[in-house]
Amino acid sequence: MYKASMSLGPQLNRILEDIGKEFSTDFQESKLECSTGEYTLKHSKVHEIYVGRCESLVEAFLEEEDVEREEFINECEESIEGNFCALFEEDVNIWFVELLQSISDFSVFHKSLCRLINSPTDKYRHK
Repeated sequence: MYKASMSLGPQLNRILEDIGKEFSTDFQESKLECSTGEYTLKHSKVHEIYVGRCESLVEAFLEEEDVEREEFINECEESIEGNFCALFEEDVNIWFVELLQSISDFSVFHKSLCRLINSPTDKYRHK
C-alpha cells in the first residue's frame, strides 16, 4: 500500500486538482450543493471524466507491480479498518485510500472536489 500511495497518490491528487481547476466554476456556483450534498447532472458528468483519467493509472500500476485487483482492494479495506496501525492511530495511507474511493464513490469525489474548490486557499491537498 505504501508503494502505491507514493507512486499513485501524487498523480491522483494532481488529477483531482486539474479537474478542480477545469470545472471550478461549476462547483463554485453551487456552494449550496456542496454544503448539503446535493448533486447536479453536471457534477456526475465531471465525475465520469475524473474516473476515466484515474482508472487507467491505477490499472497500469497494478499490472506493473503484478498485484491482483482483489488483493489491492483487500489492502485498502485493511487500511480503512486500521488493521496495520497502533491502537487509536489512523493508518498513514488513509488519505490515499480516500483518493481511491473518490474514483468509485461519487459522494467522496464530490466532497473532495467541493473542499478543493471552496477552500480559502483555493487549493486542497491530501497529506
